[in-house]
Amino acid sequence: MRKIWTATLAVALAVATAVPAQASADFTLGLYPFTIGPAGVPAPTDPAYPKIVRSLDELQGGHDRFGIRAYAHAGRDTMKPLLPYLGHGRKLNLVLVHDKDTFTPQTWLDFVRAQVRAAGPFASTISVGLDANLPEWVPWPIAQQDVIDGVRAAQQEARRLGYRDLRIGFDVAISPELPDLDFWKGFAAAGVRPDFVGAEVYPDVQVSQPGDHGKQALDWLTDLRENRMRLAGWGQSVPIMVVENGYADAGEHTPADQAAALKAEFTAIRDNSRRLNIIGYDLFMLRDDPQDPGPFGHLGVLTNDFTPKPAWSTMRNLYRTV
Repeated sequence: MRKIWTATLAVALAVATAVPAQASADFTLGLYPFTIGPAGVPAPTDPAYPKIVRSLDELQGGHDRFGIRAYAHAGRDTMKPLLPYLGHGRKLNLVLVHDKDTFTPQTWLDFVRAQVRAAGPFASTISVGLDANLPEWVPWPIAQQDVIDGVRAAQQEARRLGYRDLRIGFDVAISPELPDLDFWKGFAAAGVRPDFVGAEVYPDVQVSQPGDHGKQALDWLTDLRENRMRLAGWGQSVPIMVVENGYADAGEHTPADQAAALKAEFTAIRDNSRRLNIIGYDLFMLRDDPQDPGPFGHLGVLTNDFTPKPAWSTMRNLYRTV
């Protein structure tokens, strides 16, 4: 009897280890499909438009929900250029970018509420601030009080308008080495609770960090969940969304390196999404931007002329595992 039980257990363990971990039930895929230079969002009359839409169709595959990451700036019409890319289950993951030379605290809140009104019917998420934990390091700094007040204002406006499925949060760069602990402690003092925290995940992109990129991404997200967000007073119930993840085939990194890194990072994120309560993943980005000479100009899984890199088929196939 013991031999039979032992053999049965061995078979069960073999089957269990052969089955990959499953993504969280709420895990939604997405993409930033545009370039990051001044070209903006191509109109339907632009030759790039049908190529972008075909790429979106192919990455989305059979998923009934898919995110389009986009950015809203003061003085620009956000929604009109984006509408032709929506529908067919595609909704916006919209980021509100703070311009220190444009906004006062009050005009910032006016902008936040206006974007909720305009984008609410077409969006899954709205992030109130980009790189919100690094105001001294980025061209779009935002004071923590503007993040706190902006999240509150956006949540109130969304609820007032009945957009109950619209999640309001903010985006941060993540790494265990960032000196941002006071930023997280400030949320506990304010008592604000976002609907999600957006994580920008870029191992070995801005700073050379060779090694196991999947483990690096997982370590960074675990640190965000267990250390940073705990300082803010948020438990496991506040989800994380990977709002940007990419790898540049620039410098010593080859297109094959890019494909391998993205595979390792996406797999680690997907397989740990239940444990860390990660509700989504946006790939950054569709194609290279020759206007950006730095590593971010080489994050595309296509070249600028839409020629596929090895990472294109890698990510397309990985998206179909969810």
